[in-house]
Amino acid sequence: MKLIYSGLTLVLLLLASNINAQSKSERFGLIFGANFSNISQNFSGRFQDSELDTKSNLTYHVGFKVDNSINKNFSIQPNFLFNRKGYSIDSYEENGSSFLGFDVLYNYIEVSLDFLAILDNGLFLSGAPYFSYGINGKLKYDQPDNVTIPDIKLTGKIGEIQSIPQDEGIYNAPDAGLVLGTGFQKDKLQFKLSYSIGLNNITPKTPDENRDDLKAFNRVLGTSLTFFFN
Repeated sequence: MKLIYSGLTLVLLLLASNINAQSKSERFGLIFGANFSNISQNFSGRFQDSELDTKSNLTYHVGFKVDNSINKNFSIQPNFLFNRKGYSIDSYEENGSSFLGFDVLYNYIEVSLDFLAILDNGLFLSGAPYFSYGINGKLKYDQPDNVTIPDIKLTGKIGEIQSIPQDEGIYNAPDAGLVLGTGFQKDKLQFKLSYSIGLNNITPKTPDENRDDLKAFNRVLGTSLTFFFN
């Protein structure tokens, strides 16, 4: 699986390089954006009644892109991002017990290849495949009065997890999917509204659980502003 994702990412980078060589004009831009991130769940088997009541988490992404203009109505833009995703759960009570709310944050290095269809007034529609790799993250509990609860470190891993260290969490590091968007591009500025659909299960594989019964996928509503240098 690691080899497959490495190969797909390499192909995407090679495509971006080839596009850069053939474009009529090229410029670089810095990306700053906000995410409203969550997960989509599909639990089955003995976990079918265990889906979490998740909420969107406000996170962010930063990076840069290369704008390769093929003509005035079509552009291809490779994106290279640090992208934080995740979800939130509010405090709740169950069977007479109280549970603290918490935020789950996943940090990814992400590469995508955006295809833009641009209208004469600067409005555009876009679509992009993306590949990302989770490097780390954390689980942050809501802090009750007069008590400090430490964060739990999260680590992205590939393959079957034999054991999880105490006070640490694991998630499946590779992710891939589609980003659909729309926005406005004028001179050195681009504003974009996007929706990212993760297609890879981020639940780690363990020896004692059927991973097919525990499926979770990243979902991100994002907005970004890009400043181009030329």
